Amino acid sequence: MKIIVLGATGQIGSIIYNGLRQRHEVIGTSRNHHSDLTQFDPFQDDWSILGKADILINCVGQIEGKESSFNHVHVELTKHIIENRDVIGAGKIIQISALGASSQHPVAFLRTKGIADDLLQKQPGTVVIRPSIVCTHRTMIVKKMLLLSRIGRSLLGIVPIPTGFLKTKIQPVMPKDLLDLVEKMCHHTTHQIVNAVGPEPITFKEIIKIMTKARNQSLRLVKVPKVATDVIVKSFIGIILPKIINSQQYQLLFEDNIAYVKVAEEILGRPMTSTREFFINEFAYASH
Repeated sequence: MKIIVLGATGQIGSIIYNGLRQRHEVIGTSRNHHSDLTQFDPFQDDWSILGKADILINCVGQIEGKESSFNHVHVELTKHIIENRDVIGAGKIIQISALGASSQHPVAFLRTKGIADDLLQKQPGTVVIRPSIVCTHRTMIVKKMLLLSRIGRSLLGIVPIPTGFLKTKIQPVMPKDLLDLVEKMCHHTTHQIVNAVGPEPITFKEIIKIMTKARNQSLRLVKVPKVATDVIVKSFIGIILPKIINSQQYQLLFEDNIAYVKVAEEILGRPMTSTREFFINEFAYASH
């Protein structure tokens, strides 16, 4: 089986590329030069240089940027994939999307992902996999939580947080589970959309509790009315200090991002892996 992986250097793309190449013939692509990858710009290059493949897996994605760039990376690229499908002979297309993607979503990242997914679902032999946060070392959620920890240290243990934030539920997934799910879908098209999530939701409050225990830290979480934090993020932090949090990330802090896990487990034929140990290890490692 010959597989093309677009975006093989990204967080998810590298997991899928490095995992699948152990058992399959895989061509990984990147717009920049890498010794073991094919340098390829899907918007400018001739797709025939990739040769013929049985499956194309699109791992290209963008989590920050303007509306136009989200549309370019997610929607326009998907159109290019569909247009060039016959050129590379791909009998199947697997799109790595995002949990919660919807063409009606108010956040541009998830809206453009949803629009792209809708385009693909009109095509035969396509699969859309929507992973939650993938638990890779120093993934964004870990970095943001460690930032809260540092803020707490500088403010004598006090951390202001927007009302409602602590109750938000997410459902992260382990990299190995996502990889196995992708590989299963390379062989079977039992579902057109598959949510890739861990076995149980976890709240931001629970993650903070895990962090403070692992780092032997005491934090006093002071709730601030959301209307006040809305103004602060819009006026200052999201513009001046986007590395702390941008406006789109802020909006998603108050929206549960969870899904039923049974479909993924039925495809794998086993339970999905709990992510709690991952957070314990990440925060414990960061304490040294």
